[in-house]
Amino acid sequence: MFVTRLIYFFVLFITTTSCDQFNLYGQAGQAYALEINVGHPVQKLNVLVDTGSTTLAIASYARIDSNKYFHADNSASLFNIGKEVQAKYSQGTWIGNLVSDFVNISTLPEVPEVKCDIALITKSHKFFMNGSGWQGLLGLAYLPVGAWGENVVVGSWLDSVEKALNKAMSFQLKLCGVRSSTNATHYGKLEMLDDNTVSLNHNVEFRTPILRKRWYEVGVLSIRVITNGNKSMNIIESNLTKDSDDYLNAYKETCVKLNEEKSIVDSGTTNIRLPDTLFGENFMRVVTAKNNSGEGGSVSEFCYKLGFEAGGKETILGYTAMEGLQVLFNRSAGWIGWYPSDCGPKARVTGPYNFSTSLLSLCQLTQPVPDVAVSIKAAQWTLCAVSIIAAAVLIYLLAPCVKIMIQTPLPMSQQISLSQAALVEQEAT
Repeated sequence: MFVTRLIYFFVLFITTTSCDQFNLYGQAGQAYALEINVGHPVQKLNVLVDTGSTTLAIASYARIDSNKYFHADNSASLFNIGKEVQAKYSQGTWIGNLVSDFVNISTLPEVPEVKCDIALITKSHKFFMNGSGWQGLLGLAYLPVGAWGENVVVGSWLDSVEKALNKAMSFQLKLCGVRSSTNATHYGKLEMLDDNTVSLNHNVEFRTPILRKRWYEVGVLSIRVITNGNKSMNIIESNLTKDSDDYLNAYKETCVKLNEEKSIVDSGTTNIRLPDTLFGENFMRVVTAKNNSGEGGSVSEFCYKLGFEAGGKETILGYTAMEGLQVLFNRSAGWIGWYPSDCGPKARVTGPYNFSTSLLSLCQLTQPVPDVAVSIKAAQWTLCAVSIIAAAVLIYLLAPCVKIMIQTPLPMSQQISLSQAALVEQEAT
């Protein structure tokens, strides 16, 4: 009996542990979703974890393919701010009403329930995917790329959390992909970390600086396709050593094109998007790799497996580039850490490689800008100074008019004059 109970406890413990390990779920090609609790009484919704936007936005109406949405009238704690806001993404747009309400994430016990701004989506175009199991998205980027409206600044859930805890917070994404070829559901984990704890973490293998605190904008140096034999499909690289200046100079044109618009890390995007000017070149590398692999199927199918697609003028590292790795976003310090994961594809991080030439100058990367909060504070002080100067000029121009008004005696009213005339007439009689 004791052995039976012990085995039952052991199996139960293992099952519970494996279930609690993940809090992100979704279908292949539809990013990773997180369950959140909104309002009082609580309404449970699934939202995409999106590092490519800032605003917490949720559906407030039934769609053709889904009748699950947030019922604003059922929340006693909701406050209607009364402003219309909107957002535009690389794929899809929405318009909604700005409100504030309580948000709690039960799978993040270290994060308290906070009241934050929420955009209730009332109209959308190509934003929700057919058959998707999510009703909105949780933006984790910086404030400048949040939803916008007239005379309103839309706050973020992350900023509300940091304000409630009175300290800066980082977050980590561990994206594992599917667990088997017969299961289309992919799994992952979102974890919130104290910045003080992150600074003591020496397990981070590589860090890349965030060039601009809007999106998580980084510098991408090159894209390589490697065959099963670990042979690179880059002809230039085959004759150069990684620690030579010629190695970087050979990639100068490529890395400039990769970062000409911007290069961002976006968990809300599926694939790795390359600028149109570079996609054709890398597509031919994929063709060569496919021909050398001996695998069947079309080149398009092979490219789909790798997760490459054309992306206009910008480079986007979608969640395909993060699967098999643990990615740590340190918002306050301005860097992203990459290190191997114990789940997902067999991704790896190699290096470091030392070069005598500055990467910022070689690839014409934008220099890091000051913290967003500092920039906003500077803008506020500038606006205050301009207002004071404008008021001083206005007072200077109006001073002569005010002086004349003070010095000029007021005329006596007609009623007093008539009374005095009547008094003179009475004395004359």
